[in-house]
Amino acid sequence: MVAGLTLGGLLFFPWGNLLEVDPYSDVDVVSVSLEEDGVVITANFRKNECAFKRLEVFGYVFGELQIITWENVAVGAEEDYGPNHDRTKGDQTLRIRAKTNGVDYDKLEIRTRHDCNGKNVDRVFATIHTGALNGK
Repeated sequence: MVAGLTLGGLLFFPWGNLLEVDPYSDVDVVSVSLEEDGVVITANFRKNECAFKRLEVFGYVFGELQIITWENVAVGAEEDYGPNHDRTKGDQTLRIRAKTNGVDYDKLEIRTRHDCNGKNVDRVFATIHTGALNGK
């Protein structure tokens, strides 16, 4: 049985977001370390069906939002496939350096855009409260 709400001839389903495909799941930020020129963030996650389009990092300072440049961090023999690499489905690890250039951000937010069945899906991948790193 399917239940919905009609309004002016349109049918609305209250669980509409439940039917959306998630580009990733099980995000676990495993480490955050402050460096002279930025913050290195390592997170594990499960990549699902959607195609990756882009990742952006934003910093919040004094209530203002700023775009922060970032780069991949390769470990050992890992190859850096670049910022636009679409990972394969399954368990993955993201390692990036957000180039904060000495700015003392209150928090960093990693946002992504994926193509899920022809629809752009924007999500907050992780929010990092950097105050604890700076002794706040």
